[in-house]
Amino acid sequence: MLILSRKKGEQIHLGKDIVLTVSNIGNSRVFIGVQAPKDLPILRSELLTRKEQDGS
Repeated sequence: MLILSRKKGEQIHLGKDIVLTVSNIGNSRVFIGVQAPKDLPILRSELLTRKEQDGS
């Protein structure tokens, strides 16, 4: 796993089409904005796990 540190407003680029932006940091949480193609599914890990358990 690659660990990167970013400050509010800084970005991480994944390939040509995906950009992660740190939008806010506070109260033990980090808020991340995701810019990606509309046909790319983006799920939080707990939703992905639930979806796999449901067989969907």
